[in-house]
Amino acid sequence: IAKDKRSSELIHPVLGGEDIRRYHFRDSERWLIFTRRGVDIQKYPAIREHLEQWRDDLTPKKGKATKSGRKPGNYEWYEIQDDVAYYEVFSRPKLIFPDIAKGPRFCLDNEGRYLTNTAYCLGVDDLYLLGLLNSRLF
Repeated sequence: IAKDKRSSELIHPVLGGEDIRRYHFRDSERWLIFTRRGVDIQKYPAIREHLEQWRDDLTPKKGKATKSGRKPGNYEWYEIQDDVAYYEVFSRPKLIFPDIAKGPRFCLDNEGRYLTNTAYCLGVDDLYLLGLLNSRLF
């Protein structure tokens, strides 16, 4: 972002399940470059330059015999490999929770955090539901 302010459009704070606690989350100080399908990487030269160092590993494999690269598919080397049609939910207020927990650990995220594969979200900001999910009943 310091090299190119426009990069902030694609760089988002990210949380994993281990960061989510009951009614709050610990800031992980981790960030995600989210280049969804259709992004014009030429508009983000600093991100393109940063990702270039892993281009071989990010390029979709042409077949099973290829050793480096991601799963085969019709996507550019800098794009995420799967279509994430629900990505806009991450930018809105939502209830977040870890995939594994010993007790209720639901939290309201008003800050637009993205989530790793160890956390999930409900695309609502219902405080009543938050209280219910964190209650002893659950």
